[in-house]
Amino acid sequence: MKKIKVAEAEALKLIHELEVHKIELEMQNKELELAKKQVGQSLELNKAILQITSDWIWETDEQGKYCYCTENTEQIIGYTVDEMIGKSPFDFMSHEESERIKPIFQNIVEKKGSIVDLENWILHKDGHLMCVLTNGVPIFNETGIISGYRGADKDITDHKQAEEALRASEESFRILSDKSPIAIEHYNEEGVLLTVNPACLSLFGVTDIKEIQNFNLFADPNISDEYKKKLKRNETVRYQDLFDFEKVKEFKLYNTSKSGSIWIDAIITPLINNHGKVNGYLLHISDVTQRKQAEEALNKSESLYRSVIQASPDGIATTDLQGCIQLASPRVFKMFGYETNEQLIDRNINEFIFPEDRERAQSEIMGMHQGILMGPAEYRGIRANGSIIDVEVNGEFIRNPEGNSTGMIFIIRDITDRKLIELELIKSKEKAEESDRLKSVFLSNMSHEIRTPMNAILGFTGLFKKPDLTAEEQQDYIRIIEESGERLLNTLNDIIDFSKIESEMTKIVIKETNINEGIEYVFSIFRA
Repeated sequence: MKKIKVAEAEALKLIHELEVHKIELEMQNKELELAKKQVGQSLELNKAILQITSDWIWETDEQGKYCYCTENTEQIIGYTVDEMIGKSPFDFMSHEESERIKPIFQNIVEKKGSIVDLENWILHKDGHLMCVLTNGVPIFNETGIISGYRGADKDITDHKQAEEALRASEESFRILSDKSPIAIEHYNEEGVLLTVNPACLSLFGVTDIKEIQNFNLFADPNISDEYKKKLKRNETVRYQDLFDFEKVKEFKLYNTSKSGSIWIDAIITPLINNHGKVNGYLLHISDVTQRKQAEEALNKSESLYRSVIQASPDGIATTDLQGCIQLASPRVFKMFGYETNEQLIDRNINEFIFPEDRERAQSEIMGMHQGILMGPAEYRGIRANGSIIDVEVNGEFIRNPEGNSTGMIFIIRDITDRKLIELELIKSKEKAEESDRLKSVFLSNMSHEIRTPMNAILGFTGLFKKPDLTAEEQQDYIRIIEESGERLLNTLNDIIDFSKIESEMTKIVIKETNINEGIEYVFSIFRA
């Protein structure tokens, strides 16, 4: 009985152990199933990653030939997986590229190293070149010998083309900068000078950039804080605007080089990075010394020109080619009865010429086109109040350095008073001529008036020589001689009276005259 109980106890113990073992097996089976499921999910995930990755995953054998490729190979280089298997990477390179890459790859294999960011160019199936970035690790067998490589290639063609374009752009910029006649300075974001082009060195008389490399654009005390903030906020400003002229009134665009003082004109442009922040500045500088000197000379010339116009006793006016007034001196607008220069500007000169004189004026202006100087020509002008003045005009075309006409200039003189004097002189001349004519007539008459009584005196004196004269005849002859003498005396008095008339000193005497006696006297003279 006792043995039976022991046997039962052992049997129960065995059953219990079997149950525990069963449970352990079931748990192990569940863990195995879970592990299989996780492995399957991991494989599916890896497969999905390989399918969607933009990289091309590959594996090579010990001979360097592809033994595995992901399916996206065809999308990347145009070849299917079957076309890739059994080929080496060098089969897809040009001869020159293959010769360049082989020594590099051989060195990596000899060192049992990894392939790290190896850039190489391969041929797409359609024939165009593409650049790939290769990364890979060696696969070792049980004996530690490399049995192949496993890695990935990334298409970086666009990146390389962008780099090449950037490099070409930078090279072009460098060439342009070196060849540019404009001085260019490059500053960092703190305003420290980094580089300059040869034109800049030449402009400031510097042979080595080290002489100016420590220059800080913003360290100049003349630059106001306001403009420093503007530059840092990416606001393009002109170089001359940077300076606080309340503090530095003499600076303007004036700078100094080793060759002396020069005038510069410059523009600062902020350089913006991809994040929109300023990471430097470009300063373009032009030497405008000659232009400024020319401007100063021109200003002096214009000042002198204006002084001459202001001081000229004659009026000076300039017009465009259509005859519209551009500038009129004070003498001009006062001459024509206006208060200011503005009342004449842009008005045509024809408005100020008497209508009957306009056609002649236009004809003489046209003659200026053939190089004939206009004037001195006299016209009648119309003043602001409608009155007429006489003017004398000289004109010439204004020409640019190329010889082309750009306008006209006229010198105008008011000759109204002169014309009045001329008119008076003409009247005086006519009066003098008339006076001379009257004198001639008068003298002619006077000579006749003198000869007539003189002939009577001489004639009747001769009659006294006759011996047979009667007393009555003698008395008659004596009377005639006396009357002729009186007439001769009166004639002389008339000459004196004429002189008095001319000098306005004559006196008028009114008295009675016996006409019969006068006629009888004349008759008696001529009766003989």
